[in-house]
Amino acid sequence: MARRFNKEASVHLRIGEGKNLGERFGSPKVDPYCIIKVNHEEVVRTATAWKTQFPFWGEEYDVSLPLDWKELSIYCLDQTTFDSKGTVVLGKITLNRKNLLSVRGHTIEQWYPLSPADRVDDVRGELYLDLRLHHRGFVSDRTKGKSRESPYEVVVTVVEARGLPSRDDDKRAASGNHAASSVANGRVLANPCVRMCVQVEGETSLVEQTSTVCLNTLCPNWNSSYFTFELAENDFGSWDDSATLFVTMVDVMDDGQERFLGEVTIPLIELDLDRSVGAWYSLFPRQDAVSMAVTAAATASALDGAGVGLAISPTSAPRPFTFSTTAEPSTRASISLSGDYRTSIIQRTESSGQTSQSSVAKMGAIRLKIKYEEDDVLPISHYDPLLKLLLGSLNGPEALTTGAIALLEDVMSDREDVARALIKIFLDQELVTPLLNALASREIKSIVQPTTLFRGSSLASKSVEQFLKMTAMQYLNTTLKGVVDSIFAEKLSCEIDPNKLPKGQDASTNASQIERNSANLRLYSSRLLDAISSSVDACPLAVRQVFKYLQERVLERFSDDKAYLHLRYVVVSGFLFLRFFSPALLAPKTYGLSDEHPDAATARTLTLVAKILQNLGNLGQRAGNKEQYMSAVDTFIVENVARVRSFIDHLTAVSGAIEFTNQAANHRLRNESSKEGELFKLVRKNGVEVGAKPTFVRRSFQIDDRAVSYFDDGEIAGRIRAEDVVAIEKVDQAAFNRPHMIQMISSNRRHADQILYVAASDVNEQNEWLSAFRNFAGRNPNARQHYHPGGYRGNRWTCCKLTDSAAEGCNMTHPIAASMDLRTSSVSRELHRLYRQFALGLPKLVSSYLNNSKLVTAVVTAASMNGGTLTAAAAAAAAIEAAQDRVSQRKAYTVRQLEVVVDDIAQYTGVV
Repeated sequence: MARRFNKEASVHLRIGEGKNLGERFGSPKVDPYCIIKVNHEEVVRTATAWKTQFPFWGEEYDVSLPLDWKELSIYCLDQTTFDSKGTVVLGKITLNRKNLLSVRGHTIEQWYPLSPADRVDDVRGELYLDLRLHHRGFVSDRTKGKSRESPYEVVVTVVEARGLPSRDDDKRAASGNHAASSVANGRVLANPCVRMCVQVEGETSLVEQTSTVCLNTLCPNWNSSYFTFELAENDFGSWDDSATLFVTMVDVMDDGQERFLGEVTIPLIELDLDRSVGAWYSLFPRQDAVSMAVTAAATASALDGAGVGLAISPTSAPRPFTFSTTAEPSTRASISLSGDYRTSIIQRTESSGQTSQSSVAKMGAIRLKIKYEEDDVLPISHYDPLLKLLLGSLNGPEALTTGAIALLEDVMSDREDVARALIKIFLDQELVTPLLNALASREIKSIVQPTTLFRGSSLASKSVEQFLKMTAMQYLNTTLKGVVDSIFAEKLSCEIDPNKLPKGQDASTNASQIERNSANLRLYSSRLLDAISSSVDACPLAVRQVFKYLQERVLERFSDDKAYLHLRYVVVSGFLFLRFFSPALLAPKTYGLSDEHPDAATARTLTLVAKILQNLGNLGQRAGNKEQYMSAVDTFIVENVARVRSFIDHLTAVSGAIEFTNQAANHRLRNESSKEGELFKLVRKNGVEVGAKPTFVRRSFQIDDRAVSYFDDGEIAGRIRAEDVVAIEKVDQAAFNRPHMIQMISSNRRHADQILYVAASDVNEQNEWLSAFRNFAGRNPNARQHYHPGGYRGNRWTCCKLTDSAAEGCNMTHPIAASMDLRTSSVSRELHRLYRQFALGLPKLVSSYLNNSKLVTAVVTAASMNGGTLTAAAAAAAAIEAAQDRVSQRKAYTVRQLEVVVDDIAQYTGVV
């Protein structure tokens, strides 16, 4: 049966903290920040931690990885220190796919030592190769006068390249010392040339072959030049599967010197015999064997501590990668190994051992938390039976205790991951409110100690948390950002802990300072409470409905005990104040309330305000005698508890009943590319910018099923239909002296090409919008093949210097979306995650519910113990046991259904 799946790879990465950074430079204070690069492309930048060798970032990212991803690098840089090569790089950590595959699904948290790095690699571009592993049959062996089977051969066809850096763009070019006849309208381009060889492990002899040189271009085309490499037979009559193809691209200067453009490494074991595979391969920097070896050692150490082996056994090794020629270029082919094409990978790693130990000693380290996932995700229809089982858990209270979700709780390895997946799936099905209602109702009914209601890490608690993060972030920003901005700007001292005041002050001075500081703290807390109290209308209706339902269930559960009626408020404030607002104050950068981390004084103020908010969320109750210094604001807290109760009453005053229905029949997928937010739009008129300098204005953007719209003060200012979008690409920073820009090119029968230029605030936001725009646009048969990475300014393009504003682009575009047949939605990915949980836990479920010999008739057992006559107590016990038996039987039935579902999916994706 043919497989039809998309390989999905992602990594959850937490950049925690650093230690001893900058020590090798002899600097007691550095301003460190980190960037994350996948292959050669920057995808994430942390905030800067100022004046410290021991920074704390605490930033978490979920990074989707392209199919051809080869390495993920974390660079640590000093923002305010520069040398001749640019910003000083304090060191780097390199994670490669091979090592992460061996720990797939495991969470690893470890200090990773930094390795030396002189600069951040800036290699970019892609190379299209067609590869064919071939056997030529029998030929004559003239040296021995007999026939034998000839060696295998690999035929490499070099087709074209795109996205290469020009000499002007590449800061590594030799400062203008080289002659530059390779110029297009005054701009130095490149003379690309490809060299390649095949190397077998343990052999030193190499046969290098070289392509022709393409002049004056960043999009060279070699007209399908092909090269043949013979592969010697091994002792078993086959070709040696350690053979690796090394491809290097260089720019040939006019004085004979060369500029490195990038390299590609392809293990030939990934090829099938007599099958041609054409794909785009990303170019990579020269590999740093020292960094690879050090990072691998750190990972191995972490795994040893966790009881996980790093080596991949033959039975657990990943399947050979399947190439897809219909996928997006950055996700077309697998490259899992890398190295200098003149040197064996193994030799390089072994020879770097001593260097790594001595070089890393003073580099410092960064604490990372990593979880890597790689799966073969099927089209959504393959998960319909699993989806039906999950939705069936909402068919009444009994179904929730015996259905698929209940069994998922028995086997899940990570509550947060499962909760996130469930919320995404049920949001898509427009059933998230019934899901949360059902989970919460079950927990409220089963609670033994009311004071601990929703205070643990149950699936219900985690699900409500994830629901708030997915639906209420805009509400959070609208409510809290103004107050957070004022705390950052005003920097009023709010310290009320005597132990944290300056040393050496007398008691009177301390008391006076605490009085002033507590007044400042009350001021900020009052502003925050004002903002929250007036935010009812801004809160999403679905959130208000969930909170209303929580209140109703608490009132039902404790209607006979007035001592616990206050829980109707605590059940709401526990989620909104303690699990949402307070964490956002403690980590404003993570929650989008600030572009930078706060300094120490500001962070302390935010912590104290968060403590007050937590006490208000607990309706003024403080745990024991902890933090007695907070008594300075006790009066403020007591006086404002009534305001919190009033706010919650208004928040949950939602009209209309909440329907507990199952809409599984209405299997409608929501548009996964929906997004809204603010971007900076370049002001243009008739295709050129207004004014001598580029001007950007803030606009609100919204993506829906049919169009991208942007607004000025609530009024629509522009709209671009999905069918008109022909290209979406990044923009060179030099084009408009602005980083993190995106261009959307649109065209229709009535108008020539129109280009919308927008700028994001950072690289993280840029990549989020780029992905959303491309998903929104889908596949357009009129998509452009070329684009200009620069802008048209001063009567010429900044990239290629052409003067015609309508000139064809000088760089090749990336297809907007992959083949729609193989395109999977976010719901498919989440369903696959739950499938893996069930598949891994199925043996446990079968053992618990299908192989349980204790499922006998309770009444017979009870009767036999009482001489054939049931006493009242025995009858009651029998009834309880019978009820438990019915639950077990229903769970057993669900397990049997899951067995069928798991087996059906496994035949397409293989065993987990």
